[in-house]
Amino acid sequence: MRLTSALILVYAAVVPISGAWSWETNIDPGRYGGVSVVAVDQTGSVLAAGSVEQRLTVVKLGRDDGGEAWRYQWPQAENHISAATGLALVDEDVVAVGFTGPGTGGVVRLAGGTGDEMWRRELSGPYSDAWVAADDTGDVFVSTWKDDRGPLTIAKYSGLDGTELWRHSEATAYSSRFSVDSAGNLLAAATPLVELSGASGALVWKRDIFGDRVSDVMLDSAGDVIVASYFFRGPPDDEKSFSRISELNGGSGAIRWKTRPSRFLFPLTLTPSRDLIAARARRSSRTSIRETLVKINGRHGRRIPGWAHGLPVDTGISCGATDAVGDVIVGAFFFNGGAGQYPPVDSFVTKLRARTGAPIWRQDFRDVRSTGSTEGFVGDYCVVDRNGDVLVGGYRSGPAPAFTVVKLSGRTGEK
Repeated sequence: MRLTSALILVYAAVVPISGAWSWETNIDPGRYGGVSVVAVDQTGSVLAAGSVEQRLTVVKLGRDDGGEAWRYQWPQAENHISAATGLALVDEDVVAVGFTGPGTGGVVRLAGGTGDEMWRRELSGPYSDAWVAADDTGDVFVSTWKDDRGPLTIAKYSGLDGTELWRHSEATAYSSRFSVDSAGNLLAAATPLVELSGASGALVWKRDIFGDRVSDVMLDSAGDVIVASYFFRGPPDDEKSFSRISELNGGSGAIRWKTRPSRFLFPLTLTPSRDLIAARARRSSRTSIRETLVKINGRHGRRIPGWAHGLPVDTGISCGATDAVGDVIVGAFFFNGGAGQYPPVDSFVTKLRARTGAPIWRQDFRDVRSTGSTEGFVGDYCVVDRNGDVLVGGYRSGPAPAFTVVKLSGRTGEK
């Protein structure tokens, strides 16, 4: 079995020649629903996973017009709520993972052409959220975690029939986020960081990272490991959080560089040249926060002078990606919808130049701050397809809520 696409934090694209394929698809989610994760398969079709009618749902959409090719929903018990939280592609098929009820989860493999269920497994043990990835053989890794103090449980399943191959637990974990390296081993954002053998689940190495929690882990194109961690300082009634980013040797776990501690700093996406796009936040007043995108040199971990892009005050970053030339795509939302609502109802996507961070375009979905409307689109996840166009998944709010996927021209940002 040949893996054509695995963990969907890595994007391949080329500069587009037109935006003629741009579209928007809205699906009635029932009482509540939205898109949690988006992927693009080898044909350019779009896979969106999340919740429709409070059920774990995966939808396949046509690349040209966003038309629905098929829809899968988890067969859950009455009055249970479920949602997909992770998605991976194996050959032409789709693997989705998510929560399926109180303290329970599930993983399912779907035929890419039809959406038919190939196998399905219930997940047991501590359960709150889940991630999924696949190795070069098509076998599937799934992780679940209970809360920010652990435990973290990781299991490997046969890609052919869903048989559980091994299971590993770590006592502490902030997040279940992980990455699979070229050898098929797993890097998991536990505290401390761990690498597990893909073949057996045995511990390969364990590394203490400066900080109280490891919150993110990703692999660059050379197989080295980018890690985000944070820690707390100060009295309980005035506790402040600090964070830093480190790079580790993928083979040994040895630390190669680390940034200075910052009040708020997190990795967003890696460029083709192995530099890191990160976001940092600072207070612009006693009540307002402004986030700024910066580029960190992947060779030594220092900021690249002159590369910065400040987002509007009181916006939060929801997603990020890079295209083949290193241009950066970022999605953000306005806190409280810009008009006092929560969850937010207003967002935008912007594209920045690889060399300078200067804006190329910005697509606003709706400006509720001026209209006062409670209707709008919030993009929670974004990827770049092979043509350089941008897929954004999220939800529409207001009187007509929707499970929504938007395709934007990579050249102009137009829908």
